[in-house]
Order: sequence, then structure tokens, then C-alpha cells
Amino acid sequence: MQKNTTTLIVLFILLSATACRKNKSTNTTASTTSAKFTGCRIAQIKDMGIDSAANIIYTFTYNNDGTVATISTGSGSNTMVKTFRYNANNIVISLLDGSFVYSKDSLLLDAQSRIIRADHWGDNEAPYPNIVYEQYQYDSLGNLVTSTSHQYNSINTTIYQWKSGDVTWNTAGTDFYDYVYGTALYNTGNIKAFLTDFENYGRAIYTPTHLATMAIMDNTDTFLYNYALDSGGRVSQLKITEPGNYTHTTLVSYDCE
Repeated sequence: MQKNTTTLIVLFILLSATACRKNKSTNTTASTTSAKFTGCRIAQIKDMGIDSAANIIYTFTYNNDGTVATISTGSGSNTMVKTFRYNANNIVISLLDGSFVYSKDSLLLDAQSRIIRADHWGDNEAPYPNIVYEQYQYDSLGNLVTSTSHQYNSINTTIYQWKSGDVTWNTAGTDFYDYVYGTALYNTGNIKAFLTDFENYGRAIYTPTHLATMAIMDNTDTFLYNYALDSGGRVSQLKITEPGNYTHTTLVSYDCE
């Protein structure tokens, strides 16, 4: 987390798969169809800049089971698309500029499908692994307790402290953040991850129970979080007021079935 970038963002819920049975002729045979997602999932995120030219729109498509298939930004010839390929214990994410692979990420998952390592390669770094990557460690309750970023020769570790299902404190380089939560603002599978996690990986790395209403950096600078809900009770707008009264707004729309 960097200064003035403590934005939270929406995350969809993956629902359990159900098996279907089908009768054929006079014989009964059991056949299992692929998992089918039902519910609501993010269709688009609009990250509002100071002016309309600085707006960034993320458009999401999904596989049949509800996992993210692609994330697109830009338009026309300037469109960039992330494509997701799911394997048994890892996810490969390729960023395509047209047909050119601009960069690639590989996410290593543990038995609980949590990200424990994320490797990154640019187009000119494909032969050189172990250069830019993050590692994540969790406690026995599944809470993220450390994340370590390796950037070439630089190594930085962030530490997280939890209480009653919420991150109450974390480091960020030489800074630290304390968080205040709305005890009546429970997550409903919506606001659960930092913006960059969902945009980069299509999933959360850690998931507080409540929605944060305030973050305080170094006991000095205050960030305020305000939410708007749609008719279904889902968070459709997040407005962050940063020190100096600068505001940052994120809009979210959903597809439901």
C-alpha cells in the first residue's frame, strides 16, 4: 500500500457447484455438468480520475463457474485484455495488447485456493524468473499476516494485524495504517479487497468482515470511506476523501442471474 492509494474495491462471491442428473430413455444414467454460477458478479468498475480523461474502466467477463475469464481496459486499438487460465494449483494471467503478450503473471495457490506467491514477467523478462514476485503468508484462521514484495534487488515486507475478522493495523514501507470499521456495515461478498488485487488478479488476497469507514496513516493523515448501495444492497459507489480534501470515487455495476 502506498500513500494516498488505500482504495478498497469490490469482490464477487464464488458459489458452490451443484451436480445435475439426467434420465435417458428407460435407463437412468448420472451425468455431471460443469458448475454454473448463479447470483451477482461485477460487470464493470469505473475508477474516476480528476477529469474524464483520467477515468479507467475495467470490464469483466466470466467463465461458466463464475471465475474471471478476462479483464479489459481501454477501447478500440488501445484495448488491453487480461486473460485467465486456471490450472490445478495455479492461475496464469496474460496481459494482451492485441495479439502481443505484454506481460504475464503466475499465481501459485495453496490447498485453500489462497494466493501464496505471485510471479510477474514483462515481455523482455520471460527467460528470467524470480525477479519480481510477491509471497503471502496466512495464520491458522486464514488471515493474511505478511506479504513480501521482491522487486529485483529490493525486498519489502508488509505486516497485518487482525481483530474480530478485520485488519486493524498494517505497515506500508516506513508508514503504518490504523483502520476503523462500521460495525453495522458487513461485507456481503462485495467490498473485500484492495482495488489493485481485484484488477490484477480477479480475486481478493484478504477479506475483512466489515467495511472500513476510516484509515489513519502514521497517526496523522486521515482517509474517509463512504459507500452508496444499489437496489439489491450491493456497494455501487465508494468515495474516498484523502488528506487535503482530495476525493477519489469508484463506481461498480453488476450482472445478476
